[in-house]
Amino acid sequence: MRLMKFILPVALVMAVTGAAWAETVPAFPSTGDMWNSFRAVHFYSRNRDQSTGYVASVDGTYTRATPTSPWVGPGTLTELKDPAAQDLLQRTGDGGGMESQWGIFGIYTLEAGSIIAGDIFKKIPNEITYDWSGLNVMTGDTALVGVFYDGWDASVTLNGTSLITQTKNIQFQLWAVDKSAVNLEGGSQGPHYDPNWRTAQDRYKTWVDGSGTLLLTGSSTYQRFIGTELGTAPLAFDGETVVYFDIDKNGPGLWDFVIGGNSFYTDPAGNQADMKITYDIDPGQNDWTVNSHDDGGTLFFVPEPLTMLGLAMSSLGIGGYMRRRMRNR
Repeated sequence: MRLMKFILPVALVMAVTGAAWAETVPAFPSTGDMWNSFRAVHFYSRNRDQSTGYVASVDGTYTRATPTSPWVGPGTLTELKDPAAQDLLQRTGDGGGMESQWGIFGIYTLEAGSIIAGDIFKKIPNEITYDWSGLNVMTGDTALVGVFYDGWDASVTLNGTSLITQTKNIQFQLWAVDKSAVNLEGGSQGPHYDPNWRTAQDRYKTWVDGSGTLLLTGSSTYQRFIGTELGTAPLAFDGETVVYFDIDKNGPGLWDFVIGGNSFYTDPAGNQADMKITYDIDPGQNDWTVNSHDDGGTLFFVPEPLTMLGLAMSSLGIGGYMRRRMRNR
């Protein structure tokens, strides 16, 4: 899918250098009544991804039950994938040709706020807590970068060049990485596409390579793209996407345990989720099929006193012990 700016978010208000990491690991927001209310974080991000295009012999809706099931619809649906990207999946054996999209993203603004009603977010003036803008200048010289992968298109509706897709099982990871470890050729949007830089489904060399501190992990509960195919050779898209994510409450990310399981959102399919993102797709550039900027994502969590203590301790490099305690409650 033409995905996530994402993706993905982290709640933080001030940067505290963790003794256990070379990079600066951000802390959570501390404004407002942190002990008794939902905390809200607003974030902006940019992403680049490789996505699947489609050509149909007959316009209409096509569906499949699994990533390897045949498409069912009014005619024949043909998938169009970037040859180099697809060859990589086949060579590594990670995706086996089943993956419909994957990509990288960078968080470029985080700001604290509060809830007005429902999921309406109110920004707190002068409370931008992380910023990666301009010529690769970021808070604490730390890049908040991530990867999303493994999503497969379950429904495709074509009408000429108009395209609607629904994608399932998108996985993501968010990392705090020292600036020196990240290729900054493309700023927070990501570097020029090189298929040889994808060394595994969840790794893209010099961008998300396993270095740094893993902050968040999760999977999508719902994603829908509405837009157009601008071309098929090369592939390019334009449109808008909404995506909901569920954070792994017991996942390996430093902040998984505090965000996961809050289930503030209900997606259009009725699933509970912790995060919601909407974004606009720009024409693909630097050989990526998609380049995008989000319209803003929001993340809510309930900061219990013990949880906040665990986050403070994690900033001092002893979060592993607290995470184990929290998971075994």
